[in-house]
Amino acid sequence: SLNKFVSQMRPFSKKKLQSLNMPVLVLIGEKDLFNTKRSIHLAEKHISKAQGEIISDSGHFITVDQTEIVNQRILDFLKSVDKKD
Repeated sequence: SLNKFVSQMRPFSKKKLQSLNMPVLVLIGEKDLFNTKRSIHLAEKHISKAQGEIISDSGHFITVDQTEIVNQRILDFLKSVDKKD
């Protein structure tokens, strides 16, 4: 059975997404059952500094499925953010 926290999860509202003004990286597995390309589209549409990417050959647990790729994407993202400051 799902725990109470998981069953009560809801998407963030557009207003909450728009309130984020820091750089945000959205990585989603191509076989994720919960998140889709639409999730990236919504993030990029409503968060001014968002960027997203689909990680191939992975599901919801992208850090397990594609550890090296995900780690590199995060490092690249952090370096790009650091350069902008």
